[in-house]
Amino acid sequence: MNRPVRVLAAAMLTGGMAVGVGALAAPASPASAESMARGVSTCGQLRAQHPEGIAKTKKAAKRAVKAGYQKPFVCKHVYLQLKHLDRNRNKSVCEVPR
Repeated sequence: MNRPVRVLAAAMLTGGMAVGVGALAAPASPASAESMARGVSTCGQLRAQHPEGIAKTKKAAKRAVKAGYQKPFVCKHVYLQLKHLDRNRNKSVCEVPR
């Protein structure tokens, strides 16, 4: 495994902080976000990576908060991969009540 891949993997696991490197890593790219979502088939698996859920847009995240949910992580690419988990079709998957 070469160094950039290890730094990106560490950044994905720690929410943007590269462990052992001592610097901020670049946020996960859309390509890595899509690969993160591929192995997820249930909300339980998604919440292990994103405990608040995923929203397609900032507007959808704000709507989820107004509806009484925690603020979900916004990532269009991951949402599109997991769209089948959006039962109420509010453009947020696996929302968590406050």
